[in-house]
Amino acid sequence: MQEQKNIISHITRYMEFSPQSHMEPARRLGRTLAHFVQFADRSRSLTRAPVSPPTDRSARWTDGMATRRSVLGDAYVDAAGARTTPFDESFQTLITEGAWGSVWAGPGLTRRERSMITIALLAALGHDEEVAMHVRATRNTGASQQDVAEALLHVAIYAGVPAANQAFKIAKAVYGENPHAPPAEEAAQKGGRDD
Repeated sequence: MQEQKNIISHITRYMEFSPQSHMEPARRLGRTLAHFVQFADRSRSLTRAPVSPPTDRSARWTDGMATRRSVLGDAYVDAAGARTTPFDESFQTLITEGAWGSVWAGPGLTRRERSMITIALLAALGHDEEVAMHVRATRNTGASQQDVAEALLHVAIYAGVPAANQAFKIAKAVYGENPHAPPAEEAAQKGGRDD
C-alpha cells in the first residue's frame, strides 16, 4: 500500500507543477486517487460485521426478477443464478433491483422501446456479449429485426461506424443470417456478465 501511495504522490506532484491546462483532468484524477488511498487506509481500521445475504427480498427485487425472467428467459436467469457466489451476490441484487426492478419495470417506455435503447447503448459502448444477449432477448420484448437494424443505424451516426458494424455482425449471427460471422455464443463468452 505504501508503494501505491508513493506512486500516487509522484503523479500528483508532477501534475501540480505542470502548467498545461490540458493536464487538469489528470490533476483531478491524481487528487481523487490520493483521496481514495486515504479513505482505504481509514476503512481498513474499521471493523465491519460480515455482510449476509438478505433473507427476504424487496418488492423491487421481486418485480425485477419477474421482469428479468420475462425478457431474458428462465433458462438464462437460472444459469446466472447458479453462477452467483457470495462474492457477486450483492452485484446480482443491484442488477435485479436497479436495472430490472427500476429501469426495465418502469412505466415510461414499452419493453420493445427499452430493448432498442439498450441494444444501441451496448453497441455504442462496445459491450459485444451484452449486445448478443439483448438481441436474443428481442424475441421476448417485441423488438423486430428491423427495429434492431434501425437502432444500429443510430449507433453508426452517433457512436461511430465501427461500433455499429460490430453490432450488426453480432445481431446477424444471433439471427442466423451470416454463416461467416462468429457465433453469438462466442461473442457472449468474450467476457460475458451475468446480468
